[in-house]
Amino acid sequence: MSTVLVRDLKKFYEVREGFRGRKVVEALRGISFSVSRGEIHAMLGPNGAGKTTTIKILATLLLPDGGEAYVAGFDVVKQADEVRRRVGISLDVSKGFYPSLSG
Repeated sequence: MSTVLVRDLKKFYEVREGFRGRKVVEALRGISFSVSRGEIHAMLGPNGAGKTTTIKILATLLLPDGGEAYVAGFDVVKQADEVRRRVGISLDVSKGFYPSLSG
């Protein structure tokens, strides 16, 4: 059984373009992967590749626009409370966490 299971995950954002224009940006284009208990994985990619968006969906901070995601067997949309009991997240620690410990 996978600890994390992601199938065909999609996320879109509407962004401004110019003064009055808007466009839709595809942040996640149907990604799929699984992580089994005891495995270690890394997400690598350039800025805007969808790494943070994926993690935020898995941590129930964002809703996906399509696909499925499960953490510890719980659906991140339908069972978000159960996922939140099992997941912790710390984003952008390099911007403020460590300097406050050494300063």
